[in-house]
Amino acid sequence: MPSDNPDCTEESAQHFPESAAAHGVRHGPEERPEVIELCLPGVRVRVIVEDVQLRYLCARFLYFLRPQRGPSAASFTADQVSDCVEATIHVVCLPSQGKSEDFFCFLGKHAGKNPSGGDGQTSAPFPRSIALPMILWQVNRLAGQSQTHLVLHAACLVRNGRAVLLVGQSGAGKSTLTAAAIAAGFRYASDEHAPVSLLDGKVAPYCRPLGVRFGGRQALVAFAPHLEFLTEENAAGVGESCVQPPGAMPGHLPGMEGREDAWCVGDTDGDMLVMPAVFGGEVMSQAVLPAAVVFLVSRTGEPTRLSSFSRAQAVCLLSQHAWNFSSCGEAGFRALVSLVSRCAVRTLRVGSLHAAVALLRGLTCAQEQVPVRFSVQEQRTMAFLGDETVVSDVSQRKLYLLNETAGKVWGLWKSGFSVEDLVESMSGHYEVSSDVLRADLIATLERLESLGLLSPGFVSRGVSH
Repeated sequence: MPSDNPDCTEESAQHFPESAAAHGVRHGPEERPEVIELCLPGVRVRVIVEDVQLRYLCARFLYFLRPQRGPSAASFTADQVSDCVEATIHVVCLPSQGKSEDFFCFLGKHAGKNPSGGDGQTSAPFPRSIALPMILWQVNRLAGQSQTHLVLHAACLVRNGRAVLLVGQSGAGKSTLTAAAIAAGFRYASDEHAPVSLLDGKVAPYCRPLGVRFGGRQALVAFAPHLEFLTEENAAGVGESCVQPPGAMPGHLPGMEGREDAWCVGDTDGDMLVMPAVFGGEVMSQAVLPAAVVFLVSRTGEPTRLSSFSRAQAVCLLSQHAWNFSSCGEAGFRALVSLVSRCAVRTLRVGSLHAAVALLRGLTCAQEQVPVRFSVQEQRTMAFLGDETVVSDVSQRKLYLLNETAGKVWGLWKSGFSVEDLVESMSGHYEVSSDVLRADLIATLERLESLGLLSPGFVSRGVSH
């Protein structure tokens, strides 16, 4: 089976470079740690953590990604995927060597892919206080290598069996709105990745812990006062010192003391990793069809507003928010087009969490679809979405957005029409003279030529092919 990241295995764990030994790392068959198996959409990950306490934390915070515990294993298991990617994350804690803080590093063939580099077999050392977020980052990176799903950087919420995808840059408020929606009764699928199946278009759950930033925590407490444990005073601890079930925090969420799925941890930046059960919600166990794609717009101080958005533009934007769009090629493009063709597509400006959650609730009932048609010409695929056209050039890894007129002109020209044929075909649709129409058509063709959608010189050499 293919592997994008064939890191170290248990069998090779004792064969690492001298740089690891220089940090005090020792490997041997008698010291091989327990492996945490993760089952992601199209990716199987083995997490090896050579530290008992850190391994315990990883097992807790990766709870719903583990096949023996996580409900998501019911909808996809790596053993059932013939082209599943396999990878390993190997973590070793380093002695402090007289420093005020302990450190850790990643081991393996691609350890140097971590931030700050490394020697190709051992990553640069990182403070132990950020070990858990860094391990989650590695899991996210590997999840984005799926060959069976197009992995979007988006949150996913489910209500009445239909999903809403929240798309936005980091810091746009996806996790905050997701947490509020969970507290209001939505089921949780992800706050980071939305893996869309290349086969049936369903979104698979990726139930990692939510990453809630300090500003988002304040908004959530105002939205749902029972989440007061998220306030700065109650989450003042950093690193591992504040890792504990919320029920064990004096006065917070009584009754959760014995639940393995209700944990939270703070970090040195004032952010928190919070399990979805803390917000009172349930996690998804099956892949579902999406009902809406929502692009979050940050406009501080403005009222909450939901607005319509171009489906063709949505395809282009989603391609930029997909971890593996280029590697998925033609199948990825078709999956995106099919996704937006059967969803309500909106932008959402969040001024109030209460109002935003109410709008999301309404979108789960949306029944909006537009017809979609594909046409392949040379190395380009045209997708006709209603009155809009998106052109995919897989060889150049580019997408082109054409409005109704440009799409029609390009299609007719590629089918053999001359400029005069175009003038005759389109003259009945525009109340302008033939000369004005001809000039506009030539300008459109020249623009298409400049974009690379027409062979150079066709337009400038005359009015026909």
